[in-house]
Amino acid sequence: MHDLILEYLVIGQKFHGKKNIISFSSLLVIQHDAKKAGAEVVKQVSHPLLSGLLYPGLQALDEEYLKVDCQFGGVDQRKIFTFAEKYMPQLGYEKRIHLMNPMGKRNRTPVHDI
Repeated sequence: MHDLILEYLVIGQKFHGKKNIISFSSLLVIQHDAKKAGAEVVKQVSHPLLSGLLYPGLQALDEEYLKVDCQFGGVDQRKIFTFAEKYMPQLGYEKRIHLMNPMGKRNRTPVHDI
């Protein structure tokens, strides 16, 4: 079975003097890497939706376009943070600092008790 290759096309807009420069960058990501990165935050199914495969890359791109120095998340985000550290430098972006916090226990009430 062949692995799907996802291509993220990143469009950036910068101003240089009075000129508006639009740049395009492309990043090829193997489906396995995208699926693995989202494993703890995206519902896993045998035939994943495109949105679930794009999610890790789009979250990683948020770091650049929101101009953050670091990102704080729960330990469930660790694979997305690893994905960002691997792929963002390939687009010419700096690695960010990733801070993680243990997840609290969820107190779920069964639906039939509501």
